[in-house]
Amino acid sequence: MKPNISAPGVNVMSTWPGGGYRSLNGTSMATPHVAGAVALLWSEAPSLIGDVDGTEALLNRTARDVADTHCGGTADVNNVWGNGKLDVLAAVDAAPHTAAIVSGRLTDRATGAALSGMTVKATGATTTRTTVTTADGACRLTLPAGTYAFGLSGYGYRDTAESGYEVVAGADATKDFALTSVPHHAVSGVVLDVTGAPLAGTSVTLGGTPLPGTTTDAAGRFTFPDVAEGTFAVDAAPAAPVRCNGRHSGPLTVDGDETPTIRLPHRTDAGGTYSCAPVASSWIAGTTKVALSGDEDVTTVATPFPVTYYGVDYTSVSVTTNGLVNFLQPRLGDYANTTLPTATRPNGVLAAFWDDLVLDKKSSVRTSLTGSAGSRRFAIVWNNAAFTADPAVRISFEAVFDEADGSITVQYQGVDANALQKGSSATVGIENQAGTDALQYSFAESVLSDATAIRFSPKAA
Repeated sequence: MKPNISAPGVNVMSTWPGGGYRSLNGTSMATPHVAGAVALLWSEAPSLIGDVDGTEALLNRTARDVADTHCGGTADVNNVWGNGKLDVLAAVDAAPHTAAIVSGRLTDRATGAALSGMTVKATGATTTRTTVTTADGACRLTLPAGTYAFGLSGYGYRDTAESGYEVVAGADATKDFALTSVPHHAVSGVVLDVTGAPLAGTSVTLGGTPLPGTTTDAAGRFTFPDVAEGTFAVDAAPAAPVRCNGRHSGPLTVDGDETPTIRLPHRTDAGGTYSCAPVASSWIAGTTKVALSGDEDVTTVATPFPVTYYGVDYTSVSVTTNGLVNFLQPRLGDYANTTLPTATRPNGVLAAFWDDLVLDKKSSVRTSLTGSAGSRRFAIVWNNAAFTADPAVRISFEAVFDEADGSITVQYQGVDANALQKGSSATVGIENQAGTDALQYSFAESVLSDATAIRFSPKAA
């Protein structure tokens, strides 16, 4: 027979995706009522936890009968309402009560002030229950009969433990606690970027505290003037654009005035395949001319050693007039650069300087090989490329593949104060073959200079 029982399912107010509320009908509304009834029942009768058959039988037995037999059955059991309407109070009253409610209040030992947000944990032989105190310091736990140890903790107070507390079935009780506060100190530190320079605009928070976050000043400094003793999770997130600066997360133990120095890690792509780092520029002049010219052109270039890119070995790559190295296939017409990653092709690209460029008689693309076997460097060099948006403006850049460590370095030459040369309309970064992961250095941002060199290095296995 179905249904087993019936629960409210007509004109039920519910949250709605995207915000707001709607009045809805159907089993999607009735089911949460039953689930909530089970949660309440198990909370009040812990011996039923996990006993699905017993819980179902109790809900069936205590449902209110509805005499609707037009689809067959009886007033007690029929094919319209099942066993009847859900009655959670009747189910709770009929449940085996082998537990007791332990209520209490947490206060400051010295002042008697109520402590909100404190964690109260009761641990027994087979049951562990945890709750958090309300604004007035109150807490409430339903515990099966047995012996419990209480653990109390919270920001600004010493951890407190008490064991040997006996809970008797059906004997509700009151248990209060007083906690001792800990000393407070100042935390004043500095955030450094991956080069060791102070980084302004970094958001710093102390997890496990109610303290609001702060932001580093022009000197990379931050201050929390009043922090309770304890160990907390420090999170330092650089403001966008992040370049090669990753996010720092780590513990900080406060047992006096602290002056931490936080150095941000190198940023990685989402899968942790590559990391990014600014490095000293070491320009490699191109020697062998590549047959590439005009407004939209592409050609395939053999690599002198296998190049591993996102786990795949390649012995040739495609090079475009628009500053792209394509690992998957030669492509024409990719003059409109995008952010990385994107599912839209091209995918599996190295964007050395992806922009709408032209190679005229003053321009060229050349390759060069330096070093000895095992430690060779292969460079693809765009010399004096012109911008379609302003042909009088030129840019030289290159992508260098390192045989020894599998890294890829992009670097720039002849960049002055012109926004186009600095990358105001270009994309710089790498993207995997599926277009699902990338490590983007910049998109349409004037951040490049003569001294800019960015190395994308594969993470060690």
